Formats: sequence, structure tokens, C-alpha cells
Amino acid sequence: MNILSATYSEKKGSLLNHYHNYHQIMYIVSGQAEITVDNRTYTANSNSLVILSRFENHSIKVLSGEYKRYVVEVSSKLFAPVLVNRPESFSNVVCAEKHSEEIVKIFESIVKECENKESLYEKILEADLEKLFVYIERLQSVSVCADKSMEIIYSIQKAFERSYREKFSLEELSKEYHISRYHLSRLFKKTTGYSPIEYLIECRMSVAKRYLTTTDFSVQEIVDKCGFGDESNFCRKFREKNGQTPMEFRKRYK
Repeated sequence: MNILSATYSEKKGSLLNHYHNYHQIMYIVSGQAEITVDNRTYTANSNSLVILSRFENHSIKVLSGEYKRYVVEVSSKLFAPVLVNRPESFSNVVCAEKHSEEIVKIFESIVKECENKESLYEKILEADLEKLFVYIERLQSVSVCADKSMEIIYSIQKAFERSYREKFSLEELSKEYHISRYHLSRLFKKTTGYSPIEYLIECRMSVAKRYLTTTDFSVQEIVDKCGFGDESNFCRKFREKNGQTPMEFRKRYK
């Protein structure tokens, strides 16, 4: 099932920089919080939607006493462009006041179905999630294209998500999809916010974090399982992305 959990929360505590091995969608009912995602900082007020992918480290600083929110955790196995793509126009926090009534009803339904688990609740959850994606696309002014070039980008993203251990080259991808290297790189960056190699590294890094926090694999074993070239290269990239070494990360989150 794509929805892992859904809750209504009135927690007032702030959260230091952290990560989740799943996607997260929040709706701020009341209050105000400062949310930092990687190197971007936003102020989230009531009626704000917050979209966080499993790639993104983030912190939350509550700025007001009354901080109420809905939180939906979405499986990292689900490929959804609105969750993972970060084009220039994308914002992790968007004002949803225009559709607040409809969006609150969706979150209420998701929480209710997750709690009660009545017959066929999974189908209702999937329908609710799809509807929520539509509102996110509207609020982000995302143009959902179904043309061939966009299908190529999505196909490559799915290949990276599924086969992150494999070696990919821009040359081979351009030949496979009959598109020039330049056009492929430009379109991929415009669509996702990452270059092809950056997106592949993010996929590998996400799996590496899961191994660090859920297994006793050595760093070298994780390097091999995730498709990184060598341990020193992996450790350098990991520290650049997370501000700590793999072993420091394991100690903090395991």
C-alpha cells in the first residue's frame, strides 16, 4: 500500500535536521512553522501544504504556540512526479487556502480510513492520494505533459529508482531513447531539478541511508549494494549531502 500512515497531530516541539525513508505530505491546520529543506527555508502558515521527498533532509521550528497539522507518510516505492521532481518553479511549501476545504476533507478521509481499516479501505486511500496529487499539481502550477519526451524522462527516473546498482551512461541512455545527450540532460534537469547523474546518486543515497539505519552491513558492503564506485567516493558524497559521515548517521538514526 502506498500510504504508510496518516495522523492528525498537535505536537508543539520543533524537529532538528532529519530525514525519512519515505515521502511526506503535511497540511498545516493552524499555527506557524519555519521549515528548512536542504538549503531552502520556508515559513509555513495555516492552510499550507508541505511536500517532502525521501531525498530531502529537513528541520521544523515551530514559531507559534498552536501548531496543528495532518501528516501523511507515502511509501518511497511509489514513483510520483509531484513527490520527487524539483523543477525551478517548485516550492516545498505552498499556500493551499484556495482549496483548503477540499484538501482538509481529503486528509480527514485518509486519517479515518487508516484508523478504521474497513472493507476496501485501500481503494479509498489510493483514490484520496491521487486526488491530493491533483491539488498539489494545481497549486504548484505543474504542467502534466503526456508527450513522448516527458514519458522518456519518467521512464529513466523509474529505471534509476528500480536499478540504482547498475551503471548508466548518458551516451547509452541517449541511444536507447533516441534523443540527443544535450536535449536529454536539459530536459531531465528542467523536469526533475537534478541532472541524470545527480538523480541516480540521490536514489543510491536513499537506499544507503536505509541500509545504515536498518542493517549491520559495513560501509563497504553498502557501497557495493548501492552501486557507488568506491568507499571513499561514497563517504565524501554522503558527508556533502548530509553533513556527517555514514557512521555518524548510523549512530544518530539507528
